[in-house]
Parts: sequence; C-alpha cells; structure tokens
Amino acid sequence: MPTGKYKRGFKQNAENKSLELRKANSKQDHERLPARDLAKHLEVTLLYPNEIAGMSAAILKCLCNGNSKWSAVTLDVNGNAIVILNPSHSNHRIESNIFHELAHLLCEHKM
Repeated sequence: MPTGKYKRGFKQNAENKSLELRKANSKQDHERLPARDLAKHLEVTLLYPNEIAGMSAAILKCLCNGNSKWSAVTLDVNGNAIVILNPSHSNHRIESNIFHELAHLLCEHKM
C-alpha cells in the first residue's frame, strides 16, 4: 500500500476532528458545518481588505478588483488569527478558501 504524503492515521484523525468540531457546534455527524461558523468557533477573525484600516486605494484596487492571483491569507496579529479573503471570488470559492486557511490552523502549520 503506498504511503503517500500523509502521516499514518492522518485521514482518521481528520475525520475524528471533523466530528468533534461538528459536535461542538451542535451539529449531527452528517450535517454541514459552514466555514464562517467554524471560524467563529475557533475565534478566527475573517476580513476583506476594505475592512482593514489604513489600506490605500491603490492597494485595495490591486487586491479586490477581479484579482484571481490570490485567495486568502492567514496572519497572526498579537496571538490572534486573522484570515483576509479575496472579495472578488464567488461565495462558494470564499467558503472553500476559509476552510483551507482554517485547515492550516487546525493542522498547526507554521505561519
């Protein structure tokens, strides 16, 4: 059996974590847990670039006007995780981007 790039037990641990997070959010094992609900549970702030004080018009234009070259980024600001989202993506893509960034946090990847 090929080992792949995941540690032994990764998939089972991920499944167990998903069940734990659903339960903590009053969801059944099979129920959908929206990304924004999970972010709130994990105390992760979600922002769009225009919600960040001090952003210049030029930077906002670069980040927001149909720029598909980035999706989201997670920053540690004084011990608090903040995810900045690309507002030009569809709602479905933004949901996926949130989950992607939260997965990095749940897996304790270094920022």
